Amino acid sequence: MKQRALFVFYPLFAGLFFFSFAAQSQEVTKGDLNSWLLQYTRLILNSKWTVTNEIHYRTGEFLSNPGLLLIRPSVDYHVNKEVEFSDQQTIIHRLK
Repeated sequence: MKQRALFVFYPLFAGLFFFSFAAQSQEVTKGDLNSWLLQYTRLILNSKWTVTNEIHYRTGEFLSNPGLLLIRPSVDYHVNKEVEFSDQQTIIHRLK
């Protein structure tokens, strides 16, 4: 039964994956190259609690124009291996 589920899941996932590229493809104009740097950190406190932090840094014209700094800290509670609750806040700062 598990192999049958994988047989159905993988083609469906592959189709959605490739469709998303076709649906959201964009034309890149000359000189419009942007960058996006991401750091994701997770600190495991014990079996039930973790602290997570995401830092995103986006720029225009490949690091030459300041862009956007996004910081997303969170505290996570793990009920079990499948269920996790998070409390987070997103801080957005436009760089000049």
